Amino acid sequence: MIKPKKDPRDIRSVVFSFRTTKLGAAKWNAKIRSSGMNKSRFFDEAITNNQTVVSPPKNPHVPKPKRTTDEQKIIALLNYISVNINQIAHRINSDHKSGGVKEYVYVDALDALEEIANIAKAWRI
Repeated sequence: MIKPKKDPRDIRSVVFSFRTTKLGAAKWNAKIRSSGMNKSRFFDEAITNNQTVVSPPKNPHVPKPKRTTDEQKIIALLNYISVNINQIAHRINSDHKSGGVKEYVYVDALDALEEIANIAKAWRI
């Protein structure tokens, strides 16, 4: 008996593939064996009859606008300043713990650092 010719639109000539781990392959092979189909038919059925809904990512990547040269310079200066302030805070704290700084100087320094932090927070855009 001669098979009737297939419509050219029904001929499977395009290959799709994907990679998986050995454990993943073992799970797929078990499902394929239990289905009684070959790999091609199994995945064709699985994908064609799948009810999975593909949605865009929840947090799509939004590119940041380019900063001007002046903005880059200001940010660099603020980073240098913040490093210096952090060094001052560590030094005052360690000197206070060792008794090298009097209590009122320590409290005044903490107040000044807190005021600087509040100004920096107000600058955030």
